Parts: sequence; structure tokens; C-alpha cells
Amino acid sequence: GVSCKQSSAAVLATCSRNVDCAVRIWDTRQPKPATTVCKLLEHPPSALTWCGDNCIVVGSLSGYLSLVDVRSGSVSDTLCVGDRPVYKLRLSPDGDKVAVAQNDALVTVARVTGDKMEKIMDDTRHTDFVRGLAWKNSNTLWSAGWDHSVMSYNI
Repeated sequence: GVSCKQSSAAVLATCSRNVDCAVRIWDTRQPKPATTVCKLLEHPPSALTWCGDNCIVVGSLSGYLSLVDVRSGSVSDTLCVGDRPVYKLRLSPDGDKVAVAQNDALVTVARVTGDKMEKIMDDTRHTDFVRGLAWKNSNTLWSAGWDHSVMSYNI
């Protein structure tokens, strides 16, 4: 996965799921742009999104979210959102909620408060894999799935 930092067009984060399980920060202004923040061996990463200037939410192949502080490389919280690989993460416009699509029909939303995460919504109305997530505003989420349906959620 790849995610651009909201406050800097030159900084992005990536994760490597099968090679070395690393989360890296890339600053394209630097001669050596890549810095490894951490390696998530217990929950190999599959998707990520920035959550503020100093944190990244990382989804895993094992269905967990990890909240990583990029300054220290420490994981401040983990949250199980399911038992399938996380496919996509989308941060809400207000920056306090993360929408999650896994390799199944489940749509999950987690609230991020400081260094903690909590699951605030699970929805199983889709009948096949969810592949698209988009926030209309801070309280309205849209999802699209292989079942040819689009769902709306008021969070």
C-alpha cells in the first residue's frame, strides 16, 4: 500500500506485505528518500493511511489494524477488525475515523482517538468483496463491492 501525507506532497508511506513486512516513510526531497519506520512481523502489512502528521494506521493480512507513531516506530494500539486481509483503508475528512475494506463483504469503521482505536461500525450488507471506499463528509461513508452495489453509511 501507499499513502501520501496530507500536509506534505513530498512525503509518503508504503508497506511491504510479503518481502520484509516493513513500513517505510519516503521523503522525495532527500537524496536517500526511504526510512524504515518499523517491521510488523506479527501482523504483516497490506494497506495503510496517514492519520495526522505523525501516525499511520496499518492494515494487515491477519485482519488487524496497527496504529504506528512514525517518530518512534512504536505501535501504540492494535485492533482486530476481522479475520481476512485488509484490502483498503480510507481516513475520514476530519481525521478521526478510518474506513476498512477487507477481502470479504464487511465494511468496518474504527475511531482513532490519540493513541487508541475502537471499532464503531461493522456492516455486512454487501454480498461480495468490498473494493471501494469514499467519504462524502466526516459522517457519510460510501462503499462499492463486487456485488455491483453501492452502500451509504451514516456514522
